[in-house]
Amino acid sequence: MAETYFWMTKSGDIAPADPGQTALGIQVANLEQRFDRNYLGVVNAGTTSATLTAANVLNNILTAAPAAAATLTLPTAASVVALDGNSAVGRGFKFHIINTNGTNAITVAAGTGITLVGVVTVAASSSATFYASYTNVTVGQEAITVYRLA
Repeated sequence: MAETYFWMTKSGDIAPADPGQTALGIQVANLEQRFDRNYLGVVNAGTTSATLTAANVLNNILTAAPAAAATLTLPTAASVVALDGNSAVGRGFKFHIINTNGTNAITVAAGTGITLVGVVTVAASSSATFYASYTNVTVGQEAITVYRLA
């Protein structure tokens, strides 16, 4: 696979570049991860407990307004690895859960092959940022560690 190089123009656009080219005084470098995920979007997780799909978490932003205390269960690691064409050990992605309800909390639960690290409750009227790191992408052994960042 050939390396692809990019630089940011003065207008903020991303443009292809040649290795070693300088733009705005910054050396152009190889991008290990995409600027935007192909799946960027907002998903409404609803008002009740639910099991999320791989597409839900790869969409990056989930909103929920739980009518009572709710649990959002993450998808299986296998389903996320299968859907994300950029999965490789050491790579990962961020996703955000926004709780728009003023009273009820959301608890995040692990799907099969997922390990959670940190506080897994999203308080009422707040949000949480998570980082999902691929730790195994071998078929039948998929594993992801999800870290609560903020």
